[in-house]
Amino acid sequence: MLRKRNKRSALRHIQTEALERRELLAATALQVTVENLSPEGGLAATPFWVGFHNGSFQLGRQNRSADRFGGLELLAEEGDTSELAARFDATSRGIDATITAPAGFSGAPVFEPGETVSQIITVNNTLRDRYFSFASMIIPSNDSFIANLNAREYEVFDKRGRFVRPVTINIYGRDVWDAGTEVNDAFGGAAFSTEGGSSVDENGVIHRSTGLGDFIGTGLPTGTDLDSAFIGQTPLARITISLASRPSGPIDRTGPEATLIADTVTEVGTSEHEIQVIYSDPSGVDTATIGTNDLTITGSLGRRLRVRSVTTDAYPGTAPRTVVATYIVTASDGEFNVADNGRYQVSLNRRSVRDTVGNNNLSTRLGNFSVDVAARLQIQIENLAPEGGLAQTPFWVGVHDGRFDLGTVGTSASGFGGLELLAEEGDTSGVSERFAATSSGVDATITSPVGFAGAPVFEPGEVVTRNLDVRNPHLNRYFSYASMIIPSNDAFLANLNSREVQLFDARGKFRGRQTINIFGRNVWDAGTELNRVNGGAAFSTEGGIGVNETGVIHAHAGLNDFIGSGLPTGSTLTSAFSPGTLLARITITLIS
Repeated sequence: MLRKRNKRSALRHIQTEALERRELLAATALQVTVENLSPEGGLAATPFWVGFHNGSFQLGRQNRSADRFGGLELLAEEGDTSELAARFDATSRGIDATITAPAGFSGAPVFEPGETVSQIITVNNTLRDRYFSFASMIIPSNDSFIANLNAREYEVFDKRGRFVRPVTINIYGRDVWDAGTEVNDAFGGAAFSTEGGSSVDENGVIHRSTGLGDFIGTGLPTGTDLDSAFIGQTPLARITISLASRPSGPIDRTGPEATLIADTVTEVGTSEHEIQVIYSDPSGVDTATIGTNDLTITGSLGRRLRVRSVTTDAYPGTAPRTVVATYIVTASDGEFNVADNGRYQVSLNRRSVRDTVGNNNLSTRLGNFSVDVAARLQIQIENLAPEGGLAQTPFWVGVHDGRFDLGTVGTSASGFGGLELLAEEGDTSGVSERFAATSSGVDATITSPVGFAGAPVFEPGEVVTRNLDVRNPHLNRYFSYASMIIPSNDAFLANLNSREVQLFDARGKFRGRQTINIFGRNVWDAGTELNRVNGGAAFSTEGGIGVNETGVIHAHAGLNDFIGSGLPTGSTLTSAFSPGTLLARITITLIS
């Protein structure tokens, strides 16, 4: 026994802590080694659950139903230790772990023949947790497992809490148990077999296995076949428990460390966002303690995001030293929108996640991520002219920083790229190209699919709604529009004051529903083509050749001369406009 005067040596070599009495050891680091002794082509074993306890934790009992021992049926049929670990945690104050073999089947850290894995487990209370238990499923099988059903069979520490001696547990074929929960059938849904089939409940009791000879020749997930099973004296596995005489560091006194990985939320309308936290701890992370209440995510003005769910990359019931937890975060009102934009601080709440020796994490600020989604606008355009009245070509719309000028009254339209093409032919491409080259905003051309055959124009009475996503609304605050009035030579609608319509304030907050009523007095003449019914007017059947005007942009004098002219629809124009005629309406609302 290590004496009090050798306290530092004890800390350095076997990771124990001397308390008031020299014979009481508060923590001892043990090395638990698991070996699969089956020959090549033989049976494998699922991850081993191991636990140190006070001798009262019972894995199961012979001739009793396995379903009376929480988690045993799941372990025996699927190799999943999670329910067993949960029962141990709820009924025992001991320490447990699941030892995996990372080199096992792809996606399944099982122990294949010949594999050996060692893991350091620190027992905090050696006076209490004196006994050792283990359990693992034998595969392929339906419900075969190995375990010590006698909870006091393996005493690791004596009554004074001292390590007795290295413990070696040799496991033979005669030590294999049958859980009695599923009929043994190589083609009946056996776990870790490629033979398939459906399992059949047995409703039996725990008893000694009669063998797995029927499974020889069945396919394994490795792509090979099972070559051998076992008889009573066949060595299957070995567990060795010894002092960790050369630990890699001091006794683990702190909880898991955490690192945040989080990207910016950019997709408007999305309902959830994925962030990850990497937990690491030399004693292993207790994955059962990872949950939705681990994190607090806070933005400006106290806005909080909620964690809806969390998953980890750990095999069920295991306690790896590094775990990646993926948290699904949702917005406060169900979908991320422009109101959620900003930077969010992610904090790990105190005592949320612990390691396998009971150390809890500290309250930690992990970092931050941003929400930067576009403001989604709904733009509705209505042609309010009466039946037989004027139509409008597809509307160009843009949201910008207030410096994009469609044109200026009293100047030539040719000085504003794309305006002449729009005013004479209804083609928005030139304006759109100039906008893309000179503005950081967003634009679109809104069409009316019901328009003339082959021309998606807005005929009288037509209404079209389109969504537009605006990024950086604190910068791109202003709205502009343009459309040609038809039939005409170069008449168009547009707000030539680039700051006339303000959608957002300087903080990017939407200023409320915007309604733009467009009257006859708002119609412009581009001054690029003489106004003549028979002079090549667009969208008219009167024909003729357009004559350049070389004028300037000015208020339009009217289109009464076009009344009675033929339209591509086969009808004739029956009305034009006066200054007070309501021709169109644009309505803009924020939908997210």
